[in-house]
Amino acid sequence: MKKLIILSFIIALLAVPSHSFAQLKKNANLPNFSGLLTSPSNDMFLGFLDPSKIRMHHSFSMSYGSGGGQGLMLGSYLNTIDFWVSENLFIRTNLGIMTSPYNTFGENYYLNKPQFFGGGEIHYKISDKSSVMLRVDVGPGYYRPGYGYGPYSSYGYPFGSSFNNNFNQQSVFESK
Repeated sequence: MKKLIILSFIIALLAVPSHSFAQLKKNANLPNFSGLLTSPSNDMFLGFLDPSKIRMHHSFSMSYGSGGGQGLMLGSYLNTIDFWVSENLFIRTNLGIMTSPYNTFGENYYLNKPQFFGGGEIHYKISDKSSVMLRVDVGPGYYRPGYGYGPYSSYGYPFGSSFNNNFNQQSVFESK
């Protein structure tokens, strides 16, 4: 009896598909997806996200330092996206994460939790000899720009570092 049930079940499984017909059309017009990805679009939304105008850079860093019987390993990742909106407008975003996967400073050390940092900037070229840049940066909690002897340092300048700005920086419009 058990063999009869198994045999009839196998026959039913083999017989049912032979009597049913598929729902596939023989002359179906399939969309050309590769053409959508390679040809430029005049649509505002798809034209705005033209891959030839976007560049993405990644940076990863690991470092270790020790002193006084203590040690700290620090890891950071930074993603930079450059986007040329037009000939005269350039946008850059930076997003990063910094964490300490290993340290001997204890559980409550402030770098034990991942910290996000980043920023963005907009460059607009007004004419051939003038441009405007707006930049916003957010650094990790311990990071203090202007401390030390770097190009943005206020050390040795009684009125701050405004006289030491990077005026000779090459414009993004010249490097394109």
